[in-house]
Amino acid sequence: MPRSVHDRRWWILAVLCLTVVIVVIDNTIVNVALPVMSRDLHASNSSLQWIVDGYSLPFAGLLLAGGGLSDRFGRKRVMQYALGSFGAFSLLAAFLTSVPTLLVARALMGASAAFIFPATLSTLTVAFDDLSERAKAFGFWGAASGVAIAIGPVAGGALLVHFWYGSIFIINAPLVLIAIVASAYVVPESRSPLAAAWTSRVSRSGPWA
Repeated sequence: MPRSVHDRRWWILAVLCLTVVIVVIDNTIVNVALPVMSRDLHASNSSLQWIVDGYSLPFAGLLLAGGGLSDRFGRKRVMQYALGSFGAFSLLAAFLTSVPTLLVARALMGASAAFIFPATLSTLTVAFDDLSERAKAFGFWGAASGVAIAIGPVAGGALLVHFWYGSIFIINAPLVLIAIVASAYVVPESRSPLAAAWTSRVSRSGPWA
């Protein structure tokens, strides 16, 4: 690992923890807004359930694909593009006024999150080559996920007291912006050695050689 990466490894961890919080908190913050959505969007109980699951299902279904693409094309690159998509779809969801369009936006948010989550884990293994420090880093990463689960409903309730239900999606935008800028300066680019070797081979001789 380059010395510069080693020296800023704890900053890298902080940025990755923020990124995980963004992904996880959106899975819980929406729960407290369901009664408001039911009233404002005239949504049925099944529609409300789909608003919740519309994020979780694409997220779970695309995790492996997200990990594979980040290993091949660059974990930082994939994470930043996915963060940008996540922020854009969050802003879109905030101003939608019908259940079907909101479901589409939620699904696209979940799909974007699936490309963010595995990239953070892979980047941690690159930033921390010492096994004891890596274990601590994964512990902090897991704790960040737990904190996000806990603060999601609290943050959602606080926003709904003062604003409309779209505010629970708008809050993602400044967090995403901070994560993108911070990762650009702090997080190193990395790829799987096997993916890098495959790409090099293809560039020299073509995919079917």
